[in-house]
Amino acid sequence: MGRFLMYGTIAALAVFVLSSFTLLKHGNEGLGLVKTLSAHDLATEPRLYEGATITVDGTLVYNDELSRYELTDETATTPTPIEGLSDGILSPMAGKRVRVNGTFALSSASGRLIEADTIRLLDEPAPSSTPVPS
Repeated sequence: MGRFLMYGTIAALAVFVLSSFTLLKHGNEGLGLVKTLSAHDLATEPRLYEGATITVDGTLVYNDELSRYELTDETATTPTPIEGLSDGILSPMAGKRVRVNGTFALSSASGRLIEADTIRLLDEPAPSSTPVPS
């Protein structure tokens, strides 16, 4: 009985050590760590992000010629179109710094674009959780 307990403990310890090693070596890939990209990153290395869920900071601009909203920054050579959100959501943010979350796509017809899920202003102060005295 003592030998069974000893071998069981050794086996459990081995499984724990191997799973810990695997988690430490590969686990950070799936822990939700998100790197915020720039419009420049998308312009210079678009194939790296194709089909990926991304978070991008930039300035939202309206392109009159193409009648669409685009994300740009001071280093991007060409802006990246934003789709998936209504003009009513995007128009008040035009000309301002924003953070867009969505899926990055490449197509032969439209080039690169972000199918946006959410957008928020970057320069807007965080809502206060301190109660206001009355």
